[in-house]
Amino acid sequence: MERKQFLHVFKSYSPVEQTAQALFRPKARVHWTGLVGSATSVCATAVADQVPGNHIFILGDKEQAAYFLNDLQGLYPSDKRVHFYPSSYRLPYQVEAIDNANVVARAEVLAKISKGDNTWVI
Repeated sequence: MERKQFLHVFKSYSPVEQTAQALFRPKARVHWTGLVGSATSVCATAVADQVPGNHIFILGDKEQAAYFLNDLQGLYPSDKRVHFYPSSYRLPYQVEAIDNANVVARAEVLAKISKGDNTWVI
């Protein structure tokens, strides 16, 4: 099965369609439970594909976010919508130390969101 066919199957899955319809309401928020492994990222992108606008995916920790990002980059290899919003630029226990790469990455993601582009932020 090709990637496009695979994603099409998930877009027509009833809970995904119901979630997409719910997101058309103002200030809608969605919380899913019971999904395992890459099912979360596949279902989330199936919904995000159907609903235009910015989407923020909040995961439990940095490792889960990295796996989620990896899944999205595998499903959409050349897609410019997928962005990773890194953690705070301050390093723990080093108040004066600033990770400049994270500062730049955060600023880039915020700039994409402010332009009103259809962005997916993890």
